[in-house]
Amino acid sequence: MKKTVKIRIFITVCSILIASFSYSQQLISGKILDSIGESVTFASVIESNTSFGTTTNKCGEFTLNIKSLPTTVTISSPHHKQKTITLTSIRKITIILQGENTTISNVQKRENRENIPIN
Repeated sequence: MKKTVKIRIFITVCSILIASFSYSQQLISGKILDSIGESVTFASVIESNTSFGTTTNKCGEFTLNIKSLPTTVTISSPHHKQKTITLTSIRKITIILQGENTTISNVQKRENRENIPIN
């Protein structure tokens, strides 16, 4: 009786391990730079069609769990053009984001207000 219970426990544990490996995720890492080679901080790195995403740290580095390969990843950051890339292998990647030109229109200068002393 005890031997049968041990075999059932062993088979159950093996089944759980096999299931967890089949649903495992893969980890990619990399760095996001701008067009002059400076780190892009707090950029969003998101795997398409999933809920997996992360942001870069103050050095522009990131790590991201992905569901499976190949996959598509979208990188976005304020003042930079969004970029979408396809990953086919696990390797450290470097992505360069191009700056986005922004213009400000209709700037109006107002006369200085009179300084009123506070007693």
